[in-house]
Amino acid sequence: MLKVWNVTLVIVTFFLTIFGTFMTRSGVVQSVHAFGEDRALAWMFTIFMVAILAASFALVIYRLPLLQARHELDSWVSREAAFLANNWILLFSAFFVLFATMFPTLSEAVMGERLTVGPPFFDKWMLPIGLALLFLTGIGPLLAWRKSTVSNLRYQFQWPVLVSVATAGGLYALGVRVWSAGLCFALCAFVAMTIVQEFWRGARVRKGSTGTDVITAMIGLVARSRRRYGGYIVHLGIVLIFLGFAGNAFKQSQEQLLKPGESLKVGGLSMRYDSLAVTDDGQKQMITGKVTVFKDGQLVANMEPARWFFRKHEDQPTTEVAIHRTLAEDVYIVLAGYDMQTQAATFQVHVNPLVDWIWLGFGVMAFGTGIALLPESAFAFAARAPPQPKSLSMSWPNWRPARARRSSTG
Repeated sequence: MLKVWNVTLVIVTFFLTIFGTFMTRSGVVQSVHAFGEDRALAWMFTIFMVAILAASFALVIYRLPLLQARHELDSWVSREAAFLANNWILLFSAFFVLFATMFPTLSEAVMGERLTVGPPFFDKWMLPIGLALLFLTGIGPLLAWRKSTVSNLRYQFQWPVLVSVATAGGLYALGVRVWSAGLCFALCAFVAMTIVQEFWRGARVRKGSTGTDVITAMIGLVARSRRRYGGYIVHLGIVLIFLGFAGNAFKQSQEQLLKPGESLKVGGLSMRYDSLAVTDDGQKQMITGKVTVFKDGQLVANMEPARWFFRKHEDQPTTEVAIHRTLAEDVYIVLAGYDMQTQAATFQVHVNPLVDWIWLGFGVMAFGTGIALLPESAFAFAARAPPQPKSLSMSWPNWRPARARRSSTG
């Protein structure tokens, strides 16, 4: 199924890669990577992109008889339908971002006025799209191929739905009122339970058929279906990434002028400004603020945000952000301004919950992709069938009764 669709997506992906390069390099969209408005370069890109589309879709039309689907979509309550919906949402996301990126150029061409859109515009419209994708990530593995029955849906969705509802209720009881973050946490619990359920049920069946322990059965399960279970691990990485996204709803920021000894509170953290130091390493002069961070009266970290003034570039100082990372939250402190005479300094403090879960999620995704790409020999020890009991039958020619053997030798 969907052979023409898949080939079309491959073509569009390559075309949009070239188009993205065209937007920045030709100066059509304002970018630090642009070479200026170069009409000759723009025409070269345009001709190349037209040639790509014409040649690619000509090949699709030429090979169309070989790309015809062998099956049709039997039901919209099926895994195929979930894949198709996932594809449509991703495609809509791609073209939405493309339109929003090109909007300033299009508005200038149509109305003569360049209108820009900022991050809030993308956040507003991409948020429901992202939640829909997360939901489909969970329900896809639960649906049967071709058509799902009511009994199958009840059996597959029972535990994921219960866990997600319990998560939502627990968050509400803890005082979480941000609807987007609370819904994201509940959907993350739904998808995570889906993955755990798939691994547990598969391992339990293999354990019963092989007689091994659960861990060995699970390794053998992954070995026999690397692409399937590697994909589930990729889904787990997506869950971790969305946890990091949800943490952005609880971000806290504050800016304040402090004198040595004064403190600033952001969330549950207290930042005490200790002193301002001036040092020089021969290449640059460094103005460094000494800040001590506490939580519930306990020392968390000593942080040193700074401004660096390089030789011959003193009018372009660099801002060195002090960062303290934990799985719960990241703390960013910026030295926004200072007065050397009074030692007063202005600090910007940002507390970003769950940011590290995004990077952890990318690592899990890479791990799942690696498992899906491993050769069969990598799991040969776990994929092979368990030893069978010796058969009572004898191999040729000793399988015959003794009388027959005696008659043949006599």
